[in-house]
Amino acid sequence: MPSGERTVLVTGGCGGLGGSLSLHLAEKGWTVFPTSRDEVSAQAFRERAGTRPVHPVLWRWETEEDVREGFGELRRTMDAVGAPPLGALVHTVASRKPQVEWRSLCSADWEEEYLLSSVRFFEVARQCALYWHERTLPGAVVAVSSIYGHHAVDPGIYDDFMMENGLFAGLPYAAAKAALEHLVRCLARLWGPWNIRVNAVAPGGVRNPERQSVAFVEAYGARTPLGRLGNLEEMGGAVAFLLSSEASYVTGTVLPVDGGWDTR
Repeated sequence: MPSGERTVLVTGGCGGLGGSLSLHLAEKGWTVFPTSRDEVSAQAFRERAGTRPVHPVLWRWETEEDVREGFGELRRTMDAVGAPPLGALVHTVASRKPQVEWRSLCSADWEEEYLLSSVRFFEVARQCALYWHERTLPGAVVAVSSIYGHHAVDPGIYDDFMMENGLFAGLPYAAAKAALEHLVRCLARLWGPWNIRVNAVAPGGVRNPERQSVAFVEAYGARTPLGRLGNLEEMGGAVAFLLSSEASYVTGTVLPVDGGWDTR
């Protein structure tokens, strides 16, 4: 079934990387349901999307019940707009808290990162898998990981500005992404017999002038073969590929989108 006849759920899909992925997939013909934690952000993204087939859904992530309620709201919104069957999930939700330097870490810092990156990912993916299995439909899942899901964090690229403002990859973030990548492999084996593919993309650093110092940009670029940070728009192609029929024999894979950082 071509993408134009299918729906994709993009968690965290109304801002930042998630918003860029939502718009890219809409332009590829998907009917997109991005989630937002508040109506103001949802409305702003609705206006940004213009005439594209994008329908934001309010969704909170504090509890397991929030996931069940969010999926119910998704189903109701799909019915209301006459959307095609759900065909894919892209999970981008992660903690929005500033990162904490290792000397100051507490249990709550670890718990929030792991909860959103791994536990909530499993819970929403499970809802999708059951939906597909009950209807004998194929499904595709893509989780957004990071280069730090399989590489040690490089503290040498962060200057004082980045460290003092929590704009670095902390240990809980890296450990949570590593857990996410292993969960992707486990779910690929578990749900493969149901014709459900589960993969991840692992972006490298993405340009964000408001949150990155010149020193960081230069240090990161010096460590990659392509010599630069990525752009948000460069992430969408990898996700669209993994969701497409062209990747029908690809599952359990983590695809780096990192300018060659993975060659280190």
